[in-house]
Amino acid sequence: MNNKGQSLVLFVIFIPLIIIMFVFVTDASRLYYEKNKLDNINSLIIENYFDKNDSEIERLIRKNDNDITNIEIDRKNNTIKLTKNIDVIIMGVLNKNRYEINSIYQYKENKLKKVG
Repeated sequence: MNNKGQSLVLFVIFIPLIIIMFVFVTDASRLYYEKNKLDNINSLIIENYFDKNDSEIERLIRKNDNDITNIEIDRKNNTIKLTKNIDVIIMGVLNKNRYEINSIYQYKENKLKKVG
């Protein structure tokens, strides 16, 4: 039996799987990075600048990341919620090109608490 070309067929079959795995890892890494970035901005602002007025807080947040889509400052519960939409590749296959990430922190009794 002639086995020539068998490696080529396996290579052609596995290349799309390798590309899909690479894209998935890239998307997951980017989402993790952006979530961590939002959490860091949120904790920094709520710990050090929550005594400022809302427009000053929003300016400081936008100075750190201008792509944040929504900023909710709740003085009653001492919380800040940041929302950001991230363009992803792998979800584009499923007709969802954007993924929403949130960061919610609460400052209560001189302690920072991650709510979401």
